[in-house]
Amino acid sequence: DEIITVTSHYDHFGIGEPIDGDSIYNGASDNASGVALLLEMARVYAALPDRPGRSVLFIATAAEEQGLLGSQWYVQSPLFPLNQTVAEVNLDVANLYGETDDVTIPGEERNGLGVFARARAAEMGLTIMPDAEPEKGYFFRSDHFPFAKAGVPALYPGHGRQYRGKPEGWGKQIAEEYTAKHYHAPSDEFSEDWVYGGAVQQGLLTLRIIWDIAQDTTWPNWNEGQEFKAARDAMMASR
Repeated sequence: DEIITVTSHYDHFGIGEPIDGDSIYNGASDNASGVALLLEMARVYAALPDRPGRSVLFIATAAEEQGLLGSQWYVQSPLFPLNQTVAEVNLDVANLYGETDDVTIPGEERNGLGVFARARAAEMGLTIMPDAEPEKGYFFRSDHFPFAKAGVPALYPGHGRQYRGKPEGWGKQIAEEYTAKHYHAPSDEFSEDWVYGGAVQQGLLTLRIIWDIAQDTTWPNWNEGQEFKAARDAMMASR
């Protein structure tokens, strides 16, 4: 009866304003790739021979692009009470460019889930780097955020930028090119150039973090000074 939620949004924009004659907004990277990763993680997790002490609920959410409406709806009418929800882990866009030596995990610095994230990242030889673009507020713009506002400690395992075998600055260049040309555009389509090793790396890290939280018996909280801590404290008092 203790739950870990794992989310990834399956919506995009559908048919919209034409750009270069194309009006179909596919959302292949954002976020069909994240949903594919979610489904594969769920398949692997369900096939594990051992069962942890806590349950894991994989959720494909809707209407994220319209204002996190699907995850907000879940938080307002959860399948399991939020005071039984230990943690929330969100996947928004898989790494489709290759393995990295670093990773960003927004949220790990904000709450007790960071202990699990840092240990597993170190085990995999990954350096946790701060968000390269904090001005964009990614932590406040994806499906884990309604959970956080309700008090549930949340993590958002994202991408690194130090790609193995690539020159310095290549990861930054790729990220900027995607944002300029493909983000929320019809050109966000499947590409034969995608490299899946980075997504596998991202999925393994995320699965191992989830496994450790599920095996643990403590209840993580937000760090002192975090705006979500009061909601978590009230939630815990109601258990």
